[in-house]
Amino acid sequence: MNEKTRVYLDNLTATPMISEAREAVVQTLQNQVGSRYSSNSAGRATRDFLRSREDEIIAIVSGEACRFCSGGAEANRIAVLALGRSQRSAGKDHVVSTTLEDSSTLDSLRALAAEGSSVSLTGVAGDGRVEPAELESLIGPRTGLVSVSSASPVSGVLNPVDEISKICRDREVLLHCDAGCVAGRVKLDLSDPPVDVVSISSHLLGGPPGMGAVVCRGPKGCGLEAGPLPPSLPNLPGLAGMTAAMKEASRVLSARRSTVERLTEVVLAHLREKDVEFELFGRKVSRVPGAFLLDLGPEVREGLHARLDVSGMVVACHDSLARKSFLRSVFGEEVNPDSFVGGCFYCTNSIVDAELFARTLCDLL
Repeated sequence: MNEKTRVYLDNLTATPMISEAREAVVQTLQNQVGSRYSSNSAGRATRDFLRSREDEIIAIVSGEACRFCSGGAEANRIAVLALGRSQRSAGKDHVVSTTLEDSSTLDSLRALAAEGSSVSLTGVAGDGRVEPAELESLIGPRTGLVSVSSASPVSGVLNPVDEISKICRDREVLLHCDAGCVAGRVKLDLSDPPVDVVSISSHLLGGPPGMGAVVCRGPKGCGLEAGPLPPSLPNLPGLAGMTAAMKEASRVLSARRSTVERLTEVVLAHLREKDVEFELFGRKVSRVPGAFLLDLGPEVREGLHARLDVSGMVVACHDSLARKSFLRSVFGEEVNPDSFVGGCFYCTNSIVDAELFARTLCDLL
């Protein structure tokens, strides 16, 4: 495959590192070292470094407490396990979530169930979103936590977090959102709508891999401080890169949104011009900017994704467990994953990428 023709569109799975994050990583590698638990100058500098990055991320998302970790999966585990356990100790041992959460969340829910909590799961409606009324029907007097992703990593459809938040506030239930797919793409504000805890993943917003964060709205960290002590020397370069990526995203959020939405429209316009029959999933509801899931109809297109990959078009994996589960939940067990092509444009993509992808897809169809 010619690297010059490579178009990367799997940005809801992992995003290329942006230049601001890369520069922050290099600078930190060159200058920052020291144990946070040491009383010497290097230790003090590390503590100051960590506090300043925590303050920056807290300010970006309007939170009050932050804990860094090794990535989005660990952030989900920390949030779900800590909140579930603290609520159970307070007599609220029931957790509500969905069947289509990330495996890290579902694994954590299974761990809570093994410890004595009860767990209820809801599916999604025909538009791919969590149905607030269905979720509310699962909440009872012993429910202490609701855990719902902010958006689907398969379709890019945004869940109605504002409605879910109101339900949780009215029922005095904590709300955790896996915000990996929305951080850096839409405004993330824990105060509007009110969300108690969010999980963030660096590699989904243009930062380095191996870094994540749990950010809480409550000043006491929603019980996260009860967990194990963080390492004496955390991933400082990764932390710096993730913070730089979040700051840049916050600074240019509106411009990014209009750019990636324009790239999506270029693809759709080209498909219409070539008389390709397709349906844009979730077109009537809010989606992550730049995200698309194209339903190409029931016709079997054997090896389409493999041929796209060989042609240099890196789209979302069509045969992953998460994708199959989503498609089957929405379209039924007999759905053919080869009939769908999905991906997401990001700030690292250009108009050339959109045009090349559209032409390649049309040629292969």
